[in-house]
Amino acid sequence: MRIVIYGMGREQVLELVRSVAPAGSTVDSLSDYQAANEIRTGQADAAIGVCQSGAGGALAIPMALLGSASCAQLSTPSRQPTDDEIVAAAGSGKKVFGLALGHVDAAVPTLVRALTTPAAPAGSSA
Repeated sequence: MRIVIYGMGREQVLELVRSVAPAGSTVDSLSDYQAANEIRTGQADAAIGVCQSGAGGALAIPMALLGSASCAQLSTPSRQPTDDEIVAAAGSGKKVFGLALGHVDAAVPTLVRALTTPAAPAGSSA
């Protein structure tokens, strides 16, 4: 799996993603435009963008290039996402995830695990 990172706090996000991503995953830091293009062309599997609001700088370019169906705002400055919300967004086919800078530590590990862990087949029990 290839995950691209852009926006604020890139080094922090890169370290978090690398610490929980499975072996063989690739994590790169790009601009928002490059990240959206790599998602669009299939060169990346997921993108995580970070800004103060979790929307504007994190999602403006990806939404313009990919459409809102490909993007999820996971948090706002006043609303940290729950693990269930993160898992649901990752499982919904979204490819680009926007986070408020203040929620990176809490949300990124859950998001990466949700993106890189295969879903259980329907009808199976854990």
